[in-house]
Amino acid sequence: MTIRRLCIAALLTLLAALPARADPALWVAHRNDATVYLFGTIHVLPAKTRWMDSRIGAALAQSTELWTEADIGNLAANVAALRHYGLGAAQSTETLLPPDYRERFRHDVALSGMPPLLFAHARPWLAEILLDAAALQHAGPVVMGAESTLLAYAHDHHMATPTFETLDQQFAMLADMPDAAQITALEQEIDEFDGAGPEFTQLLAAWQAGDQDTLDRLTNQDMRKHQKASWTELILRRNEGFAQKIADRLQGSGTAFVAVGAAHLCGSTGVPALLKNQGFEVTRAQ
Repeated sequence: MTIRRLCIAALLTLLAALPARADPALWVAHRNDATVYLFGTIHVLPAKTRWMDSRIGAALAQSTELWTEADIGNLAANVAALRHYGLGAAQSTETLLPPDYRERFRHDVALSGMPPLLFAHARPWLAEILLDAAALQHAGPVVMGAESTLLAYAHDHHMATPTFETLDQQFAMLADMPDAAQITALEQEIDEFDGAGPEFTQLLAAWQAGDQDTLDRLTNQDMRKHQKASWTELILRRNEGFAQKIADRLQGSGTAFVAVGAAHLCGSTGVPALLKNQGFEVTRAQ
């Protein structure tokens, strides 16, 4: 999933829906005495989704480290970062939208159940996230995704829990996007607000089946088509950073488990592909 879904997970505990059995993709990278497992997550999930299986359990049992994108557990830090990077816009987001989007924006804000004043002071990137969260709530209640379960396991088993980024860095990335790119993303969210439920259901089904091609189409290809600048900065550049840190980790020894959004692991620019391009052995775990 994209960084926006991670931000939603950091802000809100939303859902409880489809009881389902998941079999998401798990990758394993090797070099000499080092092994890194790569697990793609969805940052918010229906509460009854079952995804932990023997493959993932065995990989965790072998690992001494759990790497995640960022620490999203500190509520006070989350709120402080949101205020700093997301609120206090000098100009109302509505006035930045093209005229034909303004009424639809007001309509979606009214349906969101959130205070309209919040949107009035939100920068476009935060307005998009808030609408995205509201759309998921309308589709059905959700809970934090796999990361929370994995981190609880790591805590119980005294595993190290390094992160690739800080939450502050993630919010800064969104805030630093050009205003035009933020508005484009918000316009797409307005366009898709009423269809968020079916889209999320399709995405969840692809993740459950380990269908990397469909995940790539629904995440990377769709975002690259409609929000090229955002995709480049929030997906591609971060994939490159993740892959480099994993490559560095593979120069050492021992076993680590990496859990990042599923969008970062699929397609020709995903982390497994980038590691293969560097000459590492990377295979799907069966």
